[in-house]
Parts: sequence; C-alpha cells; structure tokens
Amino acid sequence: MMPYYLLDEKSPLPVAFQHIGWGPAKYVVAVGSLCALSTSLLGSMFPMPRVLFAMARDGLLFQPLTKVTSKGSPAVATIASGIVAAFMALLFDLKALVDMMSIGTLFAYTLVAVCILILRYQEDPVEVQVKSKFNPLKPPPLATASTSQAVTIMTVISVASMVGLCVTLTQAIDALARVEAWSVALVCILGTIVLINTALIFRQPQNGTKATFMMPLVPFLPILSIFINSYLMVQLGPDTWIRYAAWMAVGLAIYFIYGIRFSTQRTRVLPGTAAIETVCSKTEKGDIIEEKF
Repeated sequence: MMPYYLLDEKSPLPVAFQHIGWGPAKYVVAVGSLCALSTSLLGSMFPMPRVLFAMARDGLLFQPLTKVTSKGSPAVATIASGIVAAFMALLFDLKALVDMMSIGTLFAYTLVAVCILILRYQEDPVEVQVKSKFNPLKPPPLATASTSQAVTIMTVISVASMVGLCVTLTQAIDALARVEAWSVALVCILGTIVLINTALIFRQPQNGTKATFMMPLVPFLPILSIFINSYLMVQLGPDTWIRYAAWMAVGLAIYFIYGIRFSTQRTRVLPGTAAIETVCSKTEKGDIIEEKF
C-alpha cells in the first residue's frame, strides 16, 4: 500500500488507506479500532477485581476486598481496581503504561521459569540414605535435601550471570563491536558460568512426583526462557525500572506489613490453628451474610 517508513506511528492503517485513495475506509478502521479497544479494556478490567478478591480471601490483601454483592460480584475489589487504574492512567502516558505492563509480564514469566527449576529438583518424598559426601558431579539416584539446595544455589548464580550477560550485551554493544578485550572476556566468563551451571543442574536427580502436564527439556527450556526475558527487560529504559521498583516496593510493603501476618497459608502451617476464610455477601433484602470456611 505504501512504504513502511512513511506510515504514521499512531494511526498507520487510516493513513495507508488515505494514501491509496480509499478515504472512507479510514472511518471503518477507526470505528473498528474503538470497538476493539473497548473490548480489550473491558476484558482487562473484569479479571483484576477477581484477582484482588482471591488474594484478599487468602489473607494477602485487606479483608474488605472480599465483600461481594447479592449477585456474587466483588463490589469493593471492582471499585478499588477501577480507582487505581484511573489514577495510573491520569499520571502516566501510554508508552509508560505499556512499558510497565511489559516489564511486569516479563518478570512474572521469569519467576515462573525460576520456580520450575527449583520445584522440579525439590527433595523427593521418599527418604534416601546417603552415606557419602554430596558431589554435584556424581549425585545420588533420587533427589535429596543436598541436591535440592545445590540446584537452588546454582539457579541463583545462573540468573545473576544471565542478568549480567544481558546488561553487557545491551550496554556494551559498541565495545563488543570493536572487540575490546574486557567486553569479550566478560561475555565469555558469564556465558561459561551459565553453561557450567546448566550442565550441573542437568545432572541432578529430579523429583519423582508426576503431574498431568510437566514442562519438557528441563533445565534447558527454563534457562532459555530466563535469558530471553532478562534480555528483553534490560532493553527497557531506566524510567520504567524506577516506576516498577516503586510499584514492587508498595506491594512488598503491603505483604510484609499485612499479608504475612494474616495469610491463610501461614495459618495452615502453624500447629494448633485452623484457617478461616470470610466472604461477605449482600442479599436482595439488604442483609449482610458472612460465610466462614
């Protein structure tokens, strides 16, 4: 239709149709874009109150967020999420919001890959008597506390090395292009650390517990996922990292001040206690019903 470098960044399709003489088509595209945007916004706003409701029911967020209407809708969580979304839309422009969404999604995917590595090599429920000293090159046939701890340590070292490698590949790209000794040596050292740790993790015995679906190619696929996600995250600007750090600080403050004390999971593991979850609902007559389970 037209060269890509002449397209408008904010509205490429209407400009392209205007360029080839299809003027009325741009109005069709505009209406379709508005419909798609409205659907996307509604689809994004509906799950968030349910997430807040579930977290509040587990004790990680404040108890009023568990209140629901007579129809079962989480009213307080819906209002709270709407206020937060409107406040963020007021403060930040579109690019900042997109970058925050991107870094949050990539960070969540990275955590999933790290958790897969740690959980897959957890201690096997079957007790194993290991008489010899633990050797990562000659591990026991079944997963033990020693192998699980070793995998956790190697995972942390691998993640730190991959982050350093991604930062080097991003920030020192000019030095690498000039084949400067320090940049090449740093990339080789960090890459070697990642490869050695991957090989050592691969030699460790995995947990024997079977699930309906289990990620294949462990530990290679999770480590590749961590590397790709880390590389994409370091491409984002410092402003995005500062905003995300502030957002994480707020979340961690809520967790350590409130959530860690009232978590139902913490109540389950404490001896002599029973977890109680409260869900408030309102009937058609206006009566408030509290369900404890």
